[in-house]
Amino acid sequence: MDGVQKNVIRDCDSRRSDLIGQAVKVDAKVADAHFNLGNAQRELKQFRAALASYDKAIQLQKNFPEAYNNRGNTQKEMKNLKAALASFDKAIELNPRYADAHNNRGNMLKDLMDLPAAVASFDKAIALLPEFSGLYYNRGLALQAMKQYPAALSDLDTATRLDPANAEAFHAKGQV
Repeated sequence: MDGVQKNVIRDCDSRRSDLIGQAVKVDAKVADAHFNLGNAQRELKQFRAALASYDKAIQLQKNFPEAYNNRGNTQKEMKNLKAALASFDKAIELNPRYADAHNNRGNMLKDLMDLPAAVASFDKAIALLPEFSGLYYNRGLALQAMKQYPAALSDLDTATRLDPANAEAFHAKGQV
């Protein structure tokens, strides 16, 4: 992608953020509007603003696991790892069947080098969404870091079977 294409995309994202911001001004008591604004801000790498938008969405709607999950992703981007983990935990508390939150929690724990807990989170995500290759890839990487090579290879095989275009999984298989 060249510089012109990147600028066009950035301009479109910025306009989208502005439009969502206008929607928030029209009805500031709608949690979804703040959530969507946070998503647009996060894509623009406006992490502090995104965090404030997710916090406002949560303030307006306490039972909003998606907002906690995306807040966790934003906190991770801001290198606030413990807060990110707490946000993922809250998303899971609100919706134990939220596979994306289990996956994000697993990735966070992997980054914190709590590999057994990371694998347990990936196990839960896989139980909820067994056809998603990325979950097997993530668990495979955690198992590889734990030197559980046969299990890691099995997961990476599953990831490439489910998504033959997953180049990262093929590359990781070569590292096992």
